[in-house]
Amino acid sequence: MTQHAPGALLDEVEAADRVVPSSRWNSDLRLELGTLMLMVLLAMPLLLSPWRGQISILEGLLQSHRYREISGFVALGLIAFQMLLALRKRTALRLPLRLDGLRRVHKLFGVPLLIVIVMHTGGRVGQNLNRWLLSSLVGMIFIAQTSHVMKAYLAERAADPAAVVAIRRMNQLTNSGDGWVHQAGLQLHIALAVTTVALLGFHVLSVYFF
Repeated sequence: MTQHAPGALLDEVEAADRVVPSSRWNSDLRLELGTLMLMVLLAMPLLLSPWRGQISILEGLLQSHRYREISGFVALGLIAFQMLLALRKRTALRLPLRLDGLRRVHKLFGVPLLIVIVMHTGGRVGQNLNRWLLSSLVGMIFIAQTSHVMKAYLAERAADPAAVVAIRRMNQLTNSGDGWVHQAGLQLHIALAVTTVALLGFHVLSVYFF
């Protein structure tokens, strides 16, 4: 029978009791962080707009009413698609994608939406109503994505058996449907979405009727 030194035996027992957290949350956290970093890069023209003009490569296109109209309707279509998640969750609306699949697409659609926004505006935030509209829309995208990163991080930390009680509790409040942190974030998201839709309606009316 093989003899073990007391220290080696203790190490084996601790290794056997140690549960390695699933890599699922690790991959989720990498995805959410990568998406957030990509969003920051895409939004740089808007973030730097007060100190620079519009993107020079788009100057010619932005003079075309047809280009502004097409890019605007593409952005409008992406926003309308994003709203399908809320309709799917709260109504009997039938869609080709299941709820889980639609939720994943909903989370990733912030990236193409930012691309279209920059192409439509030339990287300028505009004035008055346009500034409020872009602030609401871009703010909603970044707040949502930051919350995804926080949720993935807390879930990963809570999966560790050595996690402190505070981390487990915060994860429960953030990642469970009835947690107050999740509910507060959801209500903020809905408020920004409603504000964005209302401002978008005024923007369309001002373009075509004023």
